[in-house]
Amino acid sequence: MVRELVALGHHVEVFDRRPLEQWPDMGDVGTVVRCHGDGDLPPNPNGGTCFVSPAIPPSHPVHSLGYSLITTEIEWSMVRAARDGKRIHAVTGSVGKSTCATLMAALFGAEPYGNIGTPLLGRSTLPDDLVLELSSYQLHYLKKLDLKVDSWVLTPVKDHHASWHDSVESYRNCKLDAIESWIQAGAPGCSQEETKDLQWPWDTPMLGRHNLANLATVRHWALALGANGAIGMTDETIVSTLEKVSPLPHRLEIVSRKEGKTWVNDSKATSVAATLEALAVFEGSLSLILHGPTAGDVHALVPACDQRCSEVLLVGKSRALAEHPGWKKLRPIPFETLPQCLYSASFQADHVLLSPAGASEAPYRHYEERGDDFRRLLRQRLGSKED
Repeated sequence: MVRELVALGHHVEVFDRRPLEQWPDMGDVGTVVRCHGDGDLPPNPNGGTCFVSPAIPPSHPVHSLGYSLITTEIEWSMVRAARDGKRIHAVTGSVGKSTCATLMAALFGAEPYGNIGTPLLGRSTLPDDLVLELSSYQLHYLKKLDLKVDSWVLTPVKDHHASWHDSVESYRNCKLDAIESWIQAGAPGCSQEETKDLQWPWDTPMLGRHNLANLATVRHWALALGANGAIGMTDETIVSTLEKVSPLPHRLEIVSRKEGKTWVNDSKATSVAATLEALAVFEGSLSLILHGPTAGDVHALVPACDQRCSEVLLVGKSRALAEHPGWKKLRPIPFETLPQCLYSASFQADHVLLSPAGASEAPYRHYEERGDDFRRLLRQRLGSKED
């Protein structure tokens, strides 16, 4: 986003908690002032615009420094889309929204934006149909604009992000209030609660019951748009398009089928609930790799692993789970790092699944880096990129 703002002729100052040596090189974008830490945030009595990242909650001191506008990249993009007469299709919820947004965008031959994909800020033109994944953070900043959408999809809402929103109730209301406002404005849409009994009997490269639910929901949404004349596709075309969409990276992503095993990258599973969902996908023997500080109900994780897994490997901070009683399938010697695990472990099961049940830990900054390294390490172990 910094590059795009500079390209548009703006003077940009960037504030971040990270040490300066950890910042990416921005020497190719012109003059950018870079500062480190909240203490470097200056008062701005003359106004100006401050773009905030999703990490900045309403309680952050930046909101009291005198900026004339506190905004996000997605706000500007949605205002521009509305001004240019583009159709906006919004997706929000707690789980499955990235996959649903990708499926919806595929029906328009496009990619999704918002909380996924590349920023829209620097695009010279916007697509006629804009599919936006909207996080609770983005919805918080959007509500002051009262922007309308042309359609919407609501995925399941879980108890997330209570610290950012002050409470779980506030988080849920942020999602549900947006949906209610769109319904009141007459925008068609559907929630997965409404479509939970629908089936997806067609082919798909995606794994898991939750992805079948995502596919069924998006088909239902597309049929509703077709009934309103907003999308010119038959049901046959909708199905044939959706069944070709590949799973997103790090979400039950099949990396390889070698050594007689299926190797699966589910690094996005950063909670116990997500890992439990992944365990239900596979038939046959299963080796599960847990990694990072475990987030969620360990009392549910242990019996589920013992029932479904052939073995459980603890890596990094997940090694603390070894102290929990009741394990039956736990490999007795844990691993300090993911490379150590993949280089030295022998796996006897039909499937090897990285589904960490926790956030990433050093040296990985986020689940994408962890999943990317899992792929890289597998290529080294297996001797090729894929089958």
